[in-house]
Amino acid sequence: MPTLKPKRTFVYSSDNARRALEAALADRCEVNRTNMSQEIEGILIDALVPHDGGLAEMAMTRIYYGQTGVRDEVSTAFCDAAAVYDWDTGLSDLRPLVELAARQSLGSLIDASKEEDDGSRPVYHLKTCWDSVCSRLHHVCENDPGSREALSAAVDEGVARDLSRALEGGNRGVEARAFFDVVLRNWAVLGGFTYTYRSLMDVVELADEWPETARSREDLKSCLCSVAAARGGE
Repeated sequence: MPTLKPKRTFVYSSDNARRALEAALADRCEVNRTNMSQEIEGILIDALVPHDGGLAEMAMTRIYYGQTGVRDEVSTAFCDAAAVYDWDTGLSDLRPLVELAARQSLGSLIDASKEEDDGSRPVYHLKTCWDSVCSRLHHVCENDPGSREALSAAVDEGVARDLSRALEGGNRGVEARAFFDVVLRNWAVLGGFTYTYRSLMDVVELADEWPETARSREDLKSCLCSVAAARGGE
């Protein structure tokens, strides 16, 4: 009787490959009391979908189910981080994700002049949170002026405030990558700061473009798996 379950034809590369795979699958089916379809599906899912029980698995499952995209999951990860990190928690383990977002944001722009139907500006929240990042950099310069962190912060405070002024002034072409660069150059100061992630969440959401490609999905999966592995699994 025909089945309504979805099907896909598998083409072997050679007779040797066919014999080897079918023999191995037959053994697994006999031992596990399953059929070849069940075994092949299980092998593919195990190989392609993360099973860390946490960040990577949840994000990639949503993406593969067609519920979200790369932009959504990067933004969500930053949103979750903002809820975890306090005013000054210390270093975060999310640098690989910030580095990935920096690469993916290259060439993307934020139109700070956009307004909602009610007249509000979507960049207002970003501007407010980013001002806190600027203040954090200034705080380090004032309180520990001789430190390595302060030397970097002294330079990037000006860059950060320029970005804030561009948002305030309604600049139509604010570079999304610039926000990530400031954070990465000052990671020791900003990596565990809640407003860092609130800001980056908004940058991801407001950027005019974000890659939704096979490469961007594979890169995100690899990144999230590395974060999970560094945490010892989730």
